[in-house]
Amino acid sequence: MKFNLYLILFFYLFSSCKSPEIALSRDNKLIKFSIIYNAVENVGVVNDSAKVVTVTLPWNTYMADMKCNVEVSPNASYILSDSVDFSKPQTITITAQNKISSQYKIIVSNSQKLNLLDERIEIRNCLHVSRDTSKIVMLRFNELNLAEPRINYMQNGQTQTGVLIKFTTNSNFIKVKFAETKGARWGTDYGVWVDGVWHNSYTSHNFTMQKPAGKDFATWEITPSLMNAVNLTGIEIENGKLLTTQQSAQPQFFAIGNSITQGVGQGNAGYLSYPFLFGRKMGYETYNLAVGGSKVSWKVATELENRKADLITVLWGYNDWYFVGETSVTYRSTMLALINKIREYQPNTPLVCISLIGTENPTPTSGVKIEEYRTVVEQLVADRKAAGDKNIFLLDGSTVNVELMDKVHPSVKGAADMAIILEDFVTKILY
Repeated sequence: MKFNLYLILFFYLFSSCKSPEIALSRDNKLIKFSIIYNAVENVGVVNDSAKVVTVTLPWNTYMADMKCNVEVSPNASYILSDSVDFSKPQTITITAQNKISSQYKIIVSNSQKLNLLDERIEIRNCLHVSRDTSKIVMLRFNELNLAEPRINYMQNGQTQTGVLIKFTTNSNFIKVKFAETKGARWGTDYGVWVDGVWHNSYTSHNFTMQKPAGKDFATWEITPSLMNAVNLTGIEIENGKLLTTQQSAQPQFFAIGNSITQGVGQGNAGYLSYPFLFGRKMGYETYNLAVGGSKVSWKVATELENRKADLITVLWGYNDWYFVGETSVTYRSTMLALINKIREYQPNTPLVCISLIGTENPTPTSGVKIEEYRTVVEQLVADRKAAGDKNIFLLDGSTVNVELMDKVHPSVKGAADMAIILEDFVTKILY
């Protein structure tokens, strides 16, 4: 009996002296993830809550056979191949000491897609801009004008004539993407400038631009085609960054009219239209409010409400005269309504009324002569001046005889000459 008690006491003392079990670690986090490319470590950004790591590599890096460095929680292990194809999303599994696992998605890109909501991507020369993460919509006209019957051919009004997309980056390469939307389809011709100097033109909706050698940061300006309605759907850069540009206050110029002013006759290059050339030379922020095929409508003047216009030009009426054959009485009525509405919103802004310019087309079957339309504009300007309007001016279109692409629209040279004529005229009356 005594022996049994000693035996029980021995086992009790022995069991009480055993070391306690050590708790196994539950940590299974990804601490650091990087990819080595050309002896440079590209460290990823780990989002632990979302279980995602993103890595950005140099432009157009071949990503099908990459080596990576991985750091995980102490005592944890991970599963990832030695050579990985990162051109598609991959997953790394991390297992804690207690055998509980977690997974992180690895997303590797060889460019950086800019957020289109970033207002460092500036939209200039455009009155109606809306953005979301997938696109920037750039419209020159409000809904009232897009639905206006006299501005028929409004598919031409949905284009981005003269609009400028502007941003500054140190990326060596920039990919830009546009997508066609509702509106005209005449072909593509995007104009591009770097630091205010002409760079190149592109005839595809998706193109890649290369920064000129010797520059650190460069400011890019892109203007879409004359007659091809688009949205901006993407800008991708290398491992560079955007800068906030200092916006200088530019005077604002509004050009109202039809296809002659919109830029028909200069191919698909809106940057060769006379308003664009004139505005750029004179330092204006230029808003092209012209629509090919349109007839005079006062509703376009509603675009001037609450704007700080510094110069307005009107060259409008060719379609009223030649294709419709409206009488000079009707033309006077529509032009008077337009001028009155302009003055309602912009009472003191210099307003240059250009009578119909030289054309090789004969008098239409209606019998209305072009001289009758020119006389209407001359009289309207004279009447306004007599009523005390000191800032309305007449540019006699009969003296504007430039080279034409067809019998109506200025050619590339003709538009350039028109820009010079307008520059000389405005310089005399304003400076």
